[in-house]
Amino acid sequence: RFAEATIISTSFREYYQLNSKLYGKLKQPSSEFLTWFIGFSEGDGSFVKANRGDLYFVITQNSKDIQVLEFIKKELNMGKIINQGKTTSRFIIQDKLGLYLIALIFKGQIRSPSKLKSFNEFIEIMNSKINKITSRKLKEFGLTNKDILFEKIIINGKPKPITLKDNWIIGFIEAEGCFHVSFGKNNSYRILFDLAQKGLENKEFILDKLFESELFKVGKVSKHYQDNVWYYRVDGLANTEHLIKILDSYKYTFLTKKQNSYLIWKTIHEKIKNKEHLNPIGKLKLINLSKTVNIYASFNPKMTGKSEDSS
Repeated sequence: RFAEATIISTSFREYYQLNSKLYGKLKQPSSEFLTWFIGFSEGDGSFVKANRGDLYFVITQNSKDIQVLEFIKKELNMGKIINQGKTTSRFIIQDKLGLYLIALIFKGQIRSPSKLKSFNEFIEIMNSKINKITSRKLKEFGLTNKDILFEKIIINGKPKPITLKDNWIIGFIEAEGCFHVSFGKNNSYRILFDLAQKGLENKEFILDKLFESELFKVGKVSKHYQDNVWYYRVDGLANTEHLIKILDSYKYTFLTKKQNSYLIWKTIHEKIKNKEHLNPIGKLKLINLSKTVNIYASFNPKMTGKSEDSS
């Protein structure tokens, strides 16, 4: 789903320089993957700082989406996947070399203030130990610490501006977005997309930016009933169609069960647009289909043979 050929981006130059020493220049994740990975991690990833000073990078997923963790592990050529209980899987990096490479990927690329704060605290601890870093991992590549120069990571105080020109938004929606559709009486329906964030800074730097003229151009930001939580919502047939055009313009698709949700949601959107909900039998089929939007199941096109809008 991501280009195999590496596109060397100046944004990831330090990462590529070090990673190429380990894996060779031809075996590098593309910058398109890295921007998706950053967006996804800003939603579902964590920079963990243990009480005893140990550092970890973790992404947690439902085990039904373990394939996305396997994909990340394969692309990055590092980390491990562990099961936590019956329903949860984690991708984790805890070796010092891997953590340093992760730091180089995220350096200057984080767009949510809360995640940037966590990352900077993570980097402060890493920098305090930078002269003591020794990595047994280097032996696997025939290298020693003398061959790799670990330098302090520069801390960036400001989030990177959001743009629709890279894959960050696809990764972030993958982790944080939600597609929803429901049907009411008298041919009424509601089809919408939600993206919630906690904290005023995340509201201002992420949600408020999404409906500005240069980004999604539709939707609104509202206060959630939960304290210190806001959500960005795109509501109604016309506005969600505009969102669909934006999401479909990307070369890369969602990689988790969010893809299944999106495809079913988009199919229902098209059928409402074709007024299939006005037919009693058609509406019943759509109601049943709508119940599967956020349930993990394989997408079967044969199943699919304004606020609260009505025709």
